[in-house]
Amino acid sequence: MPKVKISEYSATANSNTDVASINIDEGCAPSGINNAIRAVMGHLKDFQQGTYGDPFNGPVNGTLGATTASTAVVTTLNSTDATDASSTTAAAMKTAGGLAVAKKMFVGLDANIYGLTVGRGAGAVATNTALGASALASGSQTGIQNTAVGSGAFALNTSGNYGVAVGYDALAANTTGSGNTATGRRALFNNTTGSDNHAFGFNALFTNTTGASNTAIGSNALQANTTASNNTAVGYQAGYSGTTSAGNTFLGNSAGYSNTGNGYNTFVGRNAGYSVTSGYGNTFVGCSYSNQSAGFYVTTGNNNTILGGYSGNQGGLDIRTASNYVVLSDGDGNPRLWVTNGPFLFCPAVYADTAVASANVGILSTGEIYRTTSSLKYKTNVLDATHGLADVMKLRPVTYKSKRESENNFTYGGLIAEEVHEAGLTEFVQYAEDGSPDALHYSNMVSLAFKAIQELKAEFDAYKATHP
Repeated sequence: MPKVKISEYSATANSNTDVASINIDEGCAPSGINNAIRAVMGHLKDFQQGTYGDPFNGPVNGTLGATTASTAVVTTLNSTDATDASSTTAAAMKTAGGLAVAKKMFVGLDANIYGLTVGRGAGAVATNTALGASALASGSQTGIQNTAVGSGAFALNTSGNYGVAVGYDALAANTTGSGNTATGRRALFNNTTGSDNHAFGFNALFTNTTGASNTAIGSNALQANTTASNNTAVGYQAGYSGTTSAGNTFLGNSAGYSNTGNGYNTFVGRNAGYSVTSGYGNTFVGCSYSNQSAGFYVTTGNNNTILGGYSGNQGGLDIRTASNYVVLSDGDGNPRLWVTNGPFLFCPAVYADTAVASANVGILSTGEIYRTTSSLKYKTNVLDATHGLADVMKLRPVTYKSKRESENNFTYGGLIAEEVHEAGLTEFVQYAEDGSPDALHYSNMVSLAFKAIQELKAEFDAYKATHP
């Protein structure tokens, strides 16, 4: 019988006496050898293409290393071939368990390789990717464009879309939440319907269920958050205790650790705002070499601002439960300047730096602080003073005490701003925002006193001239 394919040749060389009916036995014609070689080359090409049924990929009898060739040729594969183990196509594929993998691949099912699920997940949604035991395992899966990598990742998802879960049990409980990203063991583990959350790190946003638009970066960051939204926490255990507190920004190891209140706090620095529980609207920025960083001891105060390492109870200033304070401190936490909820401005360094020169600082009703001067180069429209002795006589010098508690032990002397205004000396009066007299420019009244003295001197000289 003429040999037309490679599989028909014998492994015993002497048994091969012809090629496609061309005699190559002992004593054959030389032309036969040439023609036989050409025929063998054609057989090799047929072998490559599988034209006559020769399997190009070698032994295919179900056991890797088998030497008996299959009689089938794989040219196409359809669902019938993939599911029917007795089909000739399936038999041709049967290499080291390859049939089981092929069957699932071609009917839209996940493959299982050494217990590892690989495929699209339950529902066989074309745009989903699942890699890991029970990844995207929910039988009612309709969500699209999801990626689950890790055992139990996205295990219960049903209709949530556009999610990425990487890590053991990442986004495990998610059902309809969309646009979530979870990277790390049990990141966003309990999330069910919350959307647009991003968690990176072990147990990051672990307890979150319906909270949305949260970002947690770091092990246990925002781990207790349940329903709160719009939080950002970066750092190990940043925002650790918060459950329903929303709108917070915590940057730093354990920043905002105890916060459980109304939210909208911004804490930047290691342990910044660590003890704040129900306080809201606070901004603390700073970190000292100790654990007592910016606002570390503040608990319930609201709308406070701290810049530097001030802990909230340091340097004789205690605002642990106070509100509406602004504190500027150094890196060691020593308060250098602060504004109370009075509001009153304190700057201890100013008092400590004493001098014998006259005061040259003024404060307007708007709170503007400025330096007072006397040089002509700062002045314009300079005229001789017209107010004099007659105007001085309109004024009532008084003594008084301050209504401010810290000053009520002292007796002061001066004038009343309203009375100076009524005397028509308005250029010496400082007015409040509502237009009412508020303070006096005592330094400006020097010209009034000088003019009065000059007038008295003139009168005295005239008297002396007539009374020698």
